[in-house]
Amino acid sequence: MPMPTGKVLDKYLQDKVRNLGLSYKGAVLTKAQIELGKMLYLDPRISTSYLISCNTCHNLGMAGVDSVSRAVGDGWKPNPHFLNSPTVYNSVFNAVQFWDGRATHLDEQAKGPISNPVEMNADPKVVEAKINSIPGYVKARE
Repeated sequence: MPMPTGKVLDKYLQDKVRNLGLSYKGAVLTKAQIELGKMLYLDPRISTSYLISCNTCHNLGMAGVDSVSRAVGDGWKPNPHFLNSPTVYNSVFNAVQFWDGRATHLDEQAKGPISNPVEMNADPKVVEAKINSIPGYVKARE
């Protein structure tokens, strides 16, 4: 069966979500919110070191992974549980997030790596202050 496209793909994805019993009860995202999300995903200033972005470990140009057997985070610390970075592609369809399943939805998952000491190692309050001090983010939220 060839890969569906266009409206056929949209219907396939909607059916897949329905069949998996997945639902999203949040607001539908606007194009501006999606663009803001892309900015945040690619920005290493969110991490304590100013070196690690979400894209560092889940590189969109490399199928959403970093191609190393053991993830490396802040301070070049390797993952203490010998875990690699799972792909972010189609992760909305995963029944659980993280290798150990500790989050059930992407809304939950997105908060974890930012404050994790072996990932981005950032205090959420400091991240919020940083974001609120960067004119590009302030403008993007207007």
